[in-house]
Amino acid sequence: MRALQYEGTPWENAQNFKEQGNEMVKIKHWKDGQEFYSKALLILQKSRLDRQRQRPLQPEPEEESMKEVQLEEVCLVNRALCNLELSELKLHIWSSSLHSLTLQRELRSDYC
Repeated sequence: MRALQYEGTPWENAQNFKEQGNEMVKIKHWKDGQEFYSKALLILQKSRLDRQRQRPLQPEPEEESMKEVQLEEVCLVNRALCNLELSELKLHIWSSSLHSLTLQRELRSDYC
C-alpha cells in the first residue's frame, strides 16, 4: 500500500496526499489532515532540492515549478487550518478542565 502512495511524479504524489488531507479535514480529523499535508510538503521540498542538485545553474522549468509552488501554498494553508483547529481544541480542553476544577472547589466549599 505504501509503495502505491509514491508512484508517479512528485507533484502527483503530493497532490494525492493533499487530497487525503482534504478528506480528513472534511470529517474533522485534524491531526490526520495535518500529517497528510506535511507529507505532501516534504515531497515537494525534496523534489525542489533534487532539481536544484541536478541542474544547479539552469533555471527551473517554469510550468513544473509553478504547479509545485501552487500546491505547496495550498498545503501550507490547509496545514495551518489543521494546526489552528488543534490548538483551539487544546485551548477548549484546557478551559473546560479549569472550569471543572473551579466548580469542584466551589462544590467542596459549599458542602464542607
